Amino acid sequence: MIKHFRIFLAYFGLGYGRAMILIVLGSVVVAIFEAMGVLLIFPLMALVVNPAEAISSGMIGRLYDFVGSPPIKVFTALFSVIVGAVYLGRALFQIGFTRWQYRLIARWKIAICYRFFCKFLDADYGYHVQRNSTRIISLITTTVELVLNNFMYHIISLTAQIITATLLCLSMIIFHPLVTVVVGIFFFVLFQFQNTYIKKRIRDVGGHVAQFKAENAFAIQQALGAYKETKVNLKEKYFRTMFMSANKRLMDAEGRLLFFQSIPVTTTEIIVLSVVIIAFNMITVAGETSQAVMQSLAVIVVTMFRLIPTVNRSLTSITFINSAIYPLDMLVKEADAVGFRAGATDAVDEAEPPAMVLEQALSLRGVGYTYPGAAQPALRDINLTIRRGEFVGIIGPSGAGKTTLIAVLLGFLRAETGDYDVDGKRIDDQRIRSLRHSIGYVDQQPFIFDATVMENVAFGVEKADIDRNRVEQALHQAQLWDVVSGLESGIDSFVGENGKCFSGGQRQRLAIARALYKQPSLLILDEATSALDVDTEQRLSETIRHLKGSLTIIVIAHRLSTLQACDRLIMMKDARIVDDGAYEELLQRNETFRHLVYASQVRGTDDRDRRETPIDAVLGCDDSPEGQ
Repeated sequence: MIKHFRIFLAYFGLGYGRAMILIVLGSVVVAIFEAMGVLLIFPLMALVVNPAEAISSGMIGRLYDFVGSPPIKVFTALFSVIVGAVYLGRALFQIGFTRWQYRLIARWKIAICYRFFCKFLDADYGYHVQRNSTRIISLITTTVELVLNNFMYHIISLTAQIITATLLCLSMIIFHPLVTVVVGIFFFVLFQFQNTYIKKRIRDVGGHVAQFKAENAFAIQQALGAYKETKVNLKEKYFRTMFMSANKRLMDAEGRLLFFQSIPVTTTEIIVLSVVIIAFNMITVAGETSQAVMQSLAVIVVTMFRLIPTVNRSLTSITFINSAIYPLDMLVKEADAVGFRAGATDAVDEAEPPAMVLEQALSLRGVGYTYPGAAQPALRDINLTIRRGEFVGIIGPSGAGKTTLIAVLLGFLRAETGDYDVDGKRIDDQRIRSLRHSIGYVDQQPFIFDATVMENVAFGVEKADIDRNRVEQALHQAQLWDVVSGLESGIDSFVGENGKCFSGGQRQRLAIARALYKQPSLLILDEATSALDVDTEQRLSETIRHLKGSLTIIVIAHRLSTLQACDRLIMMKDARIVDDGAYEELLQRNETFRHLVYASQVRGTDDRDRRETPIDAVLGCDDSPEGQ
C-alpha cells in the first residue's frame, strides 16, 4: 500500500504536498476531538454516579471551584453541555474537513484528466495507431475517477482513521492498560486476517472488474457504432450475446467484490463483542466495586462505540485501496507511455507561432520510418522535393508507404532517419506547428462533429469568431453549397453524429470545405475524392485544378482524371519511391504504370454505368491506414 502510494505521488502528486500536510493536520484535529469526547465521558459518569466524590478532587473539582461551586445538578448540566459542545464541534469540523477533502479530490481529478488529455493530444501518430480509442476514453472518464475515489480518497480516510484510533487507544490506556492490550491483540488479528485472506482476493477481483468494464464498453461501442452494418448483416444476436457475456462477467465480478468488502464489517462486530465480554470479566475479576465496574464499563463501551466505526471505515478503506491497485497500475503504465510522470516537461499553452508559408520547396532527404513492433520499414530512403505551386500525386499499391509519407509531411510521425526541410529550414516540433497553420488536410475518413455545417467547416473556431462568408466560399469551392443552401437552416443546420444526416460523398466534401476554409498554402488530400460520384468528383477536380499554382497540392489519388491533372506523379512500392515524373512521362517510360492505366481504362469501358474505374482497383490498393 505504501509502495503504491509513493508511486501515485511520484506520477500524479506534483503540487499537492501542502495538501497532504493539511490532511494530516486535519486528521489530528478530528482525532483530538474524538479523544476528548471519550475522556470527558468518564468524569460525566462520575458526576452522575457519585457527584460528591467527583467534585472533591481532580479536574472536575478544579472546574467546579472555577465556576463558583454551583448546585451539583446545575454543574452536572453545565458539564454535559461542555461534552455536547465537544461532540458538536467535532461534527462541524468533520463536515467542513470532509467537504474540503472532496473538493481536493475533485480538483485532483480535473488536473490529472486534463493532463492526460493534453498528453494524448500531444502523443505522436504511432502511439494512437497502437491504441484502441475505447481504452483511451475509458482511462480518462473511468480509470482516473476510480483511482482517485477508491485509492487516493481512501488513503486520506485511512490516515484520519489511524490517527483517531491511535488517540482513542491512548485514552483507554489511561484507565485500563491491560484491557487496551487485549483489544489491540484482537484488532491486530483482524487486520492480519484482512491482509492474508481478503486483500489478495479483493485485488484480483478489482482487476477483473476493471477489465470487464472495458470489455462491456467495447461491446456497446462496437454494436451501436456499427448500427447499420449490424442490422444489414443480421448480427443483432451476435452483439447481444457479446454484450450479455461481458455484462454478466462484470456483474459477477462486482458481486464478488461487494461480498469480500462486506466480510471485515461482520468480523469486526464479532471481535468487538468478544472484547466487551472479556473486558467485563477482567474488570469483575479485579475485585472492584459495582460503582467502579459501571464507570469502567461505561468508558470501555463509549470508547468501543467510537472505535467500531473507525475500525470499520479503516477496513473499508483498505478494501477499496486494494481494489484500486490494478487500475492504478494501468494508469501508471499509460502515464509512462505518454511521458506523464510528475516533473516531466509539458507543452505550455503559449501564443501560437506565426504561420510558416511554403515559399520555395519542401524536401525529404534519406527519410526512413518503421512502426513500433513492425518487421519491415514503412518508409525507406525517401528522397523527394516538392516545389511551391506544384500539384503532386502519390500512387502505389497497398503497403507502399503512401499514408505513412503523408503522416511524416504532416508531422504526425517523426522520421527516424533523414531530414525534413521547408525552404531550407529543418522541421522540428515548433516549426511543424507553424507549418500546420498553412496546411489544409483532408483524411480519407474524416471525422464530422455532431454540430452545424458552419461549425464543422470552421473546425475549432469559437462560434462568435466564425467568418460566415469564408464558410460559404469554402462550401462553394467544395461543390457542397447547392446541398447546404437547400437545408432549412442553411449553414446553421445540424449534420448529426459523424455527419449521419449527410451522404458519404457529402461528408467528404464537407471535410474538403473545412480544409479550404483555412485558405491554406499547402493542401494535402489523402484519397479525398474516393467517396464521391463521378460527376461531383469531376467538378471538384476542376476546382482543385483551378487552385493549381496558387497553392501547393499533394494528393494520394487513384482516379485517372485526378492523376492526369497532376504536374508530377510519385510512384511508390515496398516503402520506396520507384519513379517520379509527369503523367505522360511515366506513361512512356514506365511499363508498370502504362499497364495499370491501360487496365483501368479497359475496366472503365466495360462498366455498364460507364463510370471511371479507379486505378487502385487495378493496383489492389487499400485505402485504410493499415495499408500505409
